[in-house]
Amino acid sequence: MREKEFEFLNIAKGIGILLVVVGHAITKEIAATGLVWSIVRNSIYEIHMPLFFIVAGFLFDLHFHKYQENGFKVFLVKKSRKYMIPYIMMNIFAISVFLIIGFIPAIKSMIVVPSSMSNGLFGILKAVVLFIHPIDEHLWFAYIMFIVLILNYLIYGRRKSNSYKNLILVLSFVLYILSYSFTMPYLIKKTFRYNLFFAIGCYLKRKGYDGELSNIAEISLFAGFFLSLASYLYFFSGNNLLMPIQGIVVLIIGVAGTLIVFSLSKKILKFKILKKPFLFLNSCSYPIYLYHQPFIVSGTVVVLTKLKFIPLIAVPIAVIVGLALPIAVYKMIISKNKVLNTLFVGG
Repeated sequence: MREKEFEFLNIAKGIGILLVVVGHAITKEIAATGLVWSIVRNSIYEIHMPLFFIVAGFLFDLHFHKYQENGFKVFLVKKSRKYMIPYIMMNIFAISVFLIIGFIPAIKSMIVVPSSMSNGLFGILKAVVLFIHPIDEHLWFAYIMFIVLILNYLIYGRRKSNSYKNLILVLSFVLYILSYSFTMPYLIKKTFRYNLFFAIGCYLKRKGYDGELSNIAEISLFAGFFLSLASYLYFFSGNNLLMPIQGIVVLIIGVAGTLIVFSLSKKILKFKILKKPFLFLNSCSYPIYLYHQPFIVSGTVVVLTKLKFIPLIAVPIAVIVGLALPIAVYKMIISKNKVLNTLFVGG
């Protein structure tokens, strides 16, 4: 299948990064002000990351023969450059900003400084390497995506049989359930959970999925999504005894929500005026993800809240700033310099 046939994935990633920024703009404090804000925030948080990992799995399966031809060393170097170098540099940037904030009481009182910042150099290194009390929490995505990609390259090896790949999917599901059943280190837990969404993306590609859904399928997905979300919010949230069941509900929400976004993306492709903004957001999605937190979006919300702006105004402004500023920094500064481009967006 030609690359053009998968353009709906680019639209989906454009929608995905918009959801990421909106989700971060609706802070816990804003979500606590009303049921609608809480539902919107929870819906977004249960969709956007599964969406990106399912897309990644889809594209991984699509291009795996090329990865094999180039060899593991090339694959490892490229993915390290794309994910781990920006991960390290953005952590260094966040650490520097938090250190500066520590000397400005007026700002320090408005921002929650990570506890690891007060544990000395060892505590900071531990936070970056093991992701325990992290410096910049939103950077987990880059770290886990890198681990999942490398892990799947090694697991897939040179085996091409669908039965073997389907077995990987089943084992991924088992590990996913275990992550909800037992206490485990953060990185392992996240890897087990999002590796399943990645494996589902690989499975969709093998089955020839092209984003199209029948009306009945769309209605079923919407019903499954909202029923699962309602049960998650009402029955399972915070109930440790039901964690494995909660995991299954979260899985249904993530997959159903992603397929709904894919279907919407196929529809958007038919309208040039609609698809252009989302394709543009997709082209800048990684810089937006890297730069918009923890200071731009959250900082805008904090400032606007202090100025007594209501959430209905503060959130859209924070979203606009959270998209515009990272895009401007990337387009006008980072992309113009090869070294900066490598350090802060992985080349």
